[in-house]
Amino acid sequence: MISFYNNLSKNFKNIFYLSSSNLIQSFISFFANLVLIYILSPKNFGEYAIITAAFSIIFLIFSLRTETLIIKEKTFDNQKKNQIEILAGWEIITGFSISLILLFYAKFDYLLSSIVIFNLIFQKILNFKRAYVEREMKYSYLSIAELFGLTISQLIAILLAISNFGSATLFLRDSINILITYFLILFFFKNNKFRIKFFKKNNILNIFNKIKYIYLDQLSSDIIFRMLIIIGNFYFTNSQIGYLYQARRLAIFPAQIISPFINRFCLNFFSRSNYEISVKFFYKSFLFIFLYHLFVYFIIFLIIEKLITFVYGNEWAQISTIIILIYLFFISMSFKSLIRSFIYPLNKDYLMVISQFLEIILFACFIIILDIFNLLSFNIYVLAFSLSAFISLLYLLLKKPNRV
Repeated sequence: MISFYNNLSKNFKNIFYLSSSNLIQSFISFFANLVLIYILSPKNFGEYAIITAAFSIIFLIFSLRTETLIIKEKTFDNQKKNQIEILAGWEIITGFSISLILLFYAKFDYLLSSIVIFNLIFQKILNFKRAYVEREMKYSYLSIAELFGLTISQLIAILLAISNFGSATLFLRDSINILITYFLILFFFKNNKFRIKFFKKNNILNIFNKIKYIYLDQLSSDIIFRMLIIIGNFYFTNSQIGYLYQARRLAIFPAQIISPFINRFCLNFFSRSNYEISVKFFYKSFLFIFLYHLFVYFIIFLIIEKLITFVYGNEWAQISTIIILIYLFFISMSFKSLIRSFIYPLNKDYLMVISQFLEIILFACFIIILDIFNLLSFNIYVLAFSLSAFISLLYLLLKKPNRV
């Protein structure tokens, strides 16, 4: 009984550290971004977005999600650790090599592009190191390292912007954040040893087979919203796409608050716990997410139009409807993230792949049918996107935890 309450207390502490740190980071990023908007030009943000997106897609495609495998594996011997470290090394080599090809042919600024490549490589190393720490559920110092890194980097970014660094401000902000967080983690967890290996030969086929569904799931998850923007660009004006982008930034905020609990703590908890305990915790977490989003959605429905008009002015008032519609997508995203955290340790990750591809296919079919019958208005377009996510969630819910 004492052990049970000790574990319960530890779990609540970990949830508190993750959630509070993420909430503070979200507010710091939001207000720092407001300051940067007044100093930097839209061209600066556009250059940052385009270059970062181009190279990020390369690393995204060739990332095998070894960090997730580190956390979800129930047993982790030296042989398995060695195999994962080799895979991580080849992720970096492949991403770096393809990025050099893009750098050579694309008409991007070489200095800024080099900074992005540097950031992506060290972000991969940071994620790898962080996964080992999360596996041990040592979230207190990890949260401090992440919060301190983000805070310092945002403050320096404001100083760089005032000093007329232009677009480089945003690129260097990411570099500073990654490096400070990384070295703080090294300082706090000196005994946590790991290496990323590059050229040592080893039989990694077994590990790769475990990763393939995780790779497909997370890759499709990462491109789903990008697909909304890309397809929408063929049907709607740039202004409407701009409204959609801004609505997404605002609507995702409530989901981001509980995201560390769902994506990080729950995955770790389910990976370390037996099946019976995991099922009970799954249902309690599911109820919490349901009540949380029900409350938030009720508040959004009541005040979002007045709030948007007050903060952004009448020009942006129309995004309130988009927020109401697209928030349904983020509700389904939270539930799917919880289910993902539950089924990954059970090696049933192929269910997530089916769900993600079902969502993509449904959305494409909705758009084709609506376009044929000339029913494709902007709001209907966003609703079709959210509805596709909900139907794919329904598929996962029919695969009840005791049947997974």
